[in-house]
Amino acid sequence: MPAAISPTAEPGLFYIISQPKAGCEEEYHEWYNTEHGPLRLQLGFVRNGYRYRCIDADSKAFLAIYDLARLAGLQEPADKIDWIDRRVYRDVSSRGRSDDPAPVIMTVSLLVRDDLVPEVHRWYEKEHIHDLSRIPGWRRSRRFELLEADDLRPGYTELLAVHDFDKINGLDGPEHMAGRAKPWRNQIMAQVERRVSRRFEYFHEFQASDYREP
Repeated sequence: MPAAISPTAEPGLFYIISQPKAGCEEEYHEWYNTEHGPLRLQLGFVRNGYRYRCIDADSKAFLAIYDLARLAGLQEPADKIDWIDRRVYRDVSSRGRSDDPAPVIMTVSLLVRDDLVPEVHRWYEKEHIHDLSRIPGWRRSRRFELLEADDLRPGYTELLAVHDFDKINGLDGPEHMAGRAKPWRNQIMAQVERRVSRRFEYFHEFQASDYREP
């Protein structure tokens, strides 16, 4: 596990993708929904918590996502988990409005050289989010920079975008494809070391009152 980051007043995001061990699916969901997630909400700096089911090729994976009032390293036990990818991000920007939880979210992570980060930020703010906002069903786009993970790479920064959509939306439609064909986007993507895009549908909202002592 990476060393815990030092808590600061800066807001952020805790983002965990995991997959239950074979044969432990029911126990995994029971643990997440009545013990692990609700217990996190008892921490004063955790604003909310939601679970999403992956709806792309990796359909066995689940996303847990928490908005943090301040940054803090958080450890994730893995006794019921086949594999896990846990990340802590700091807030960069937010455009649009979404009444959480969004029915569908699309997440896009970009691993870029540190010197390219300002250009990626400019592209997002001056062009790409505007293009995304034209997709039917778009609600909000939030952006983050990675601070804590197992695979931090010197000289590179991972940028995460979380896009909220209605259940019925225009993903992969003409507006989406038009935004992906822009010259500036192509110039950016040609320099990106790694791009990972995932899609999830809403699964569960954590409530602190749902906690049951194991």
